Amino acid sequence: MIIMINERVDLLINNGEILDDIEGTSERNIDRKYSALNLTLRNEIANVDRIEKAIKIIKENTSAFSEYRRRNLLNLAVNISLEED
Repeated sequence: MIIMINERVDLLINNGEILDDIEGTSERNIDRKYSALNLTLRNEIANVDRIEKAIKIIKENTSAFSEYRRRNLLNLAVNISLEED
């Protein structure tokens, strides 16, 4: 049980560090940590390439004032990155 908890904590920290390096988003730190938690609860590791590709697609298909490009951008991109192509 302790090992499983430690693995999850390590995964959360790792995902947080990965998301801190994502380009193309100005998300607040708390939003990045929320996205890291989202990935960790799904037992997934953040995939930078897929997340950045999703961000690019979102930006290409929304207006500059869209809510999808503001506070929701990173979380939406993370969720999209988990989907099959």
